[in-house]
Amino acid sequence: SAWTDGEHSLEQCMRWAIEKAPEDVRAAVSVDCIAAIRSFTGTVMCYVLRQLMTDRGSERFRDGLAFAKLVLVGLRSLPGRFRVSATKVFRTEAGEKDSIKGKNGALDLRIFFYSLTSFTTKPKVLAGFKASGTGPRT
Repeated sequence: SAWTDGEHSLEQCMRWAIEKAPEDVRAAVSVDCIAAIRSFTGTVMCYVLRQLMTDRGSERFRDGLAFAKLVLVGLRSLPGRFRVSATKVFRTEAGEKDSIKGKNGALDLRIFFYSLTSFTTKPKVLAGFKASGTGPRT
């Protein structure tokens, strides 16, 4: 099940947070928050969280809120090098969405995301992904 996969992923992310997270991140963010961020951005946990948040009366919903809090507190606590504002960012996806095309199909627009979404400031990542349809994700 996705929950079992998520629990396994959390264990791996906790080990990573303890053993391999950058030193400046470990100095600024709790290990629990680092593991939560890593699992939310790199495993199935983003989908598990979405599923947990749909049943508001359940114990699992409260588990989802606790996990979401770890992610959000951790993101807010990250060192400044992880914050991006007012700059050009890129996102790689397997498919282009018609809803974000600008005039003449251009994708150079300002788009607002109202959920946690990953981006990169490195156009190299975008070029590599676009060329093959696979490769580094944002």
